[in-house]
Amino acid sequence: MAGEHLGPDGATQRFIYDVEQGTWRQMVAELLHEATFDADTLGEASSRLGLSVSELETWMRWVRGPLDGIQPAYLVPMGSWSEMRDGLLLSIVTDAGSMRKAARSVNVPRSTLGHWVRRARRR
Repeated sequence: MAGEHLGPDGATQRFIYDVEQGTWRQMVAELLHEATFDADTLGEASSRLGLSVSELETWMRWVRGPLDGIQPAYLVPMGSWSEMRDGLLLSIVTDAGSMRKAARSVNVPRSTLGHWVRRARRR
C-alpha cells in the first residue's frame, strides 16, 4: 500500500501521516495517535519515534488534556518524534503567514510558539 513499508519487526509502518487542522493540542494528539497506532508496545512506539518511554508518556499525558486553523489537514513524513513535530509546526507557521496568526490558530502563546519555531529551525 502507498505510504507504508515493513519495519524491522516485519510489521507494517506508515511513513506519512494525515493530520487534520485544529488546535496545536488536537493536531499533536492526532499525530501522536497515528504514529504510535501501529506499535505493539509503548517501548516499540518510543523507539520508532526516537523518544524515551518517559518522554512519550509526557507527550501522551499532555495531549489527553482538554482539546479545543490554516489547512484542513497536513501530511507529515515519518521520522523521529522531534522531526515530525517540528515539520508539522513549521508547516503551520508557514501557512499562517505570521507567528501571530499561527499562535492564534493553534491556541498557543506567541512567545511559546516563537521558542518552539526557533528550536525547530536550529535542528
